[in-house]
Amino acid sequence: MKKLFVCSVLFGLALSCLFSQVSVDPSDDFYCLAYSWKSRGVITQLPPMRPYPVQNIKDILDQVLENGTESDREYAASVYERMTGKKLYAYLDVDGMMKYESEKKNGNKENDFGKNVYICPGIEGDLSLFDGTDMASMGYEIGMTIAPDPERDFMPENSFPSHDAIYDPAKFGPCTMYLDVNTAVAYGSKDLFFQGGMYRSGYGNYLGQGIVLNDNRFHSTNMSLTWLKGRLSYTQMISMLGATSSYGGNSGSLDTGKRIGFHSISYDVNEWFDFSFFETVIIGNRFDICTVLPVPYMISQELTGAGDGVFMGLTFNVKPFKGLSWASEIMVDDFDVDEFFKFNFDAKYRVAARTGFIWTPEQSFFSKVILDYVFVTPYTYSHWEYDRNSNNAVIKPGIRNYQNYTNNGIKIGSQYEPNSDAIELSFDIRPTSKLKFNVRTSLSRHANICESLTEAEAL
Repeated sequence: MKKLFVCSVLFGLALSCLFSQVSVDPSDDFYCLAYSWKSRGVITQLPPMRPYPVQNIKDILDQVLENGTESDREYAASVYERMTGKKLYAYLDVDGMMKYESEKKNGNKENDFGKNVYICPGIEGDLSLFDGTDMASMGYEIGMTIAPDPERDFMPENSFPSHDAIYDPAKFGPCTMYLDVNTAVAYGSKDLFFQGGMYRSGYGNYLGQGIVLNDNRFHSTNMSLTWLKGRLSYTQMISMLGATSSYGGNSGSLDTGKRIGFHSISYDVNEWFDFSFFETVIIGNRFDICTVLPVPYMISQELTGAGDGVFMGLTFNVKPFKGLSWASEIMVDDFDVDEFFKFNFDAKYRVAARTGFIWTPEQSFFSKVILDYVFVTPYTYSHWEYDRNSNNAVIKPGIRNYQNYTNNGIKIGSQYEPNSDAIELSFDIRPTSKLKFNVRTSLSRHANICESLTEAEAL
């Protein structure tokens, strides 16, 4: 089989001010530091799903104020003051993107260079809904994004949009403008709580790079229930997604009725080892009670004969010493157990996995260093929706795909297409407690997502 190898080196330098919204944004720097505190033994437990409710964030900060280093306590105190201070903060973010394209037309080489600037004003905050108690809390972020061109026109391949609600923008003179709104409301104790709202959510050891629920994925309406009991934790979530066409047709239009169900159970065996098992199911055009109950999705599918997209997997976290973790995540889409135990490794297993080392030193110029390897085998995440009105397995243009692993056409899991792998290295450099630089480089390989099939054969 011929393979096309594409090598790319990406270099990013990001400047972050560490005073942003916490309880509704899983990409906030707090979650990066929370992982570090857990890895170094400063805190005992983290909820499995990001973002966290206000009461859980305060509990984490209390532990850091008691057990952390001086720099840990300084950061925790600033976040605590922000969350318990004003109920409303105004913000103004300015982002920019550039792109360069070169192609031959009519024998001549044409170059195209474009740039885009995004101005994002808004308000945000974390608050307790009842005085004197954190049992009911809310996080919100209400803003807008104004730019000459839509963000998706400038997004690099295999990347997620920085802002939400990127479709159907309003025209504002020469610019496009769209709302960027996220809210999360939680009720319960720090050990048992319900959370619902419209926000991005993430799961796993790799923040913003997860293969199951990526923190950077497009936002959705979510409901979840989380239970924490000592070393054991369980979470159940259901989210509403936007369904798009399988291919062709009016690919920009959306339909309702697509959902994702997710649950996981985690256990901290001891200070140096923890693991979890998770399942996720993509369904559409119907309601299935299994998505809101703690029942195995795979067995439920067998009982009803449903042909939905069911995924399952494991995460492992091995800590040989404080601050260093060997973190692994593996998710299987279609896995032939019989062939595996026959040592047949050419059975078209559909697997996505990430493994690597995460170092979070206690006192260092580098606050976090990650070296990892990720791969996605052919056909993974690529379930198809067939024409139910046809006697043959036919995929017609315009048919909505209620089984592929996307929301509004944007990936939910890994940013890499099937039949890809990559080695990634990233550094978080923190000169002060309120300033962070991120430097990231990767070397990736990509091949035909349908192996060596031609386009005609794939269709």
